[in-house]
Amino acid sequence: MYVGCDLTFWMIIAVDSPSSSQEILISQEMTTSWVFKGERHYRYQVRVKNNSAKTLQSLKLLVMDVHGPLWGLSKTGLMTYTFPTWIKSLASKQSFVFIYIQSLPSNASISIVSAVFT
Repeated sequence: MYVGCDLTFWMIIAVDSPSSSQEILISQEMTTSWVFKGERHYRYQVRVKNNSAKTLQSLKLLVMDVHGPLWGLSKTGLMTYTFPTWIKSLASKQSFVFIYIQSLPSNASISIVSAVFT
């Protein structure tokens, strides 16, 4: 059963660097839900966009409150993640997507631990 995009969460995070402030835009939305063995599950899509004029060379995200599988990021610690293996950097104004599944209709908590621009 398709639910649509009724839950959308946007945040703009400014990452300070010595020369200027760079922006990373993170948006997440519930894209669908379904019932499996009597339980409803929710699929969320998260878009991470490099909104700066520089290339994003490295990124570390803290992803909390996910109660199911997560695809499209490489795990670096207990709740920390970086670019997926097929992305080495993110050019200016480019984005990538990752997916997670929840057993409740609630957004994950996503924050930036570190970001390096060149």
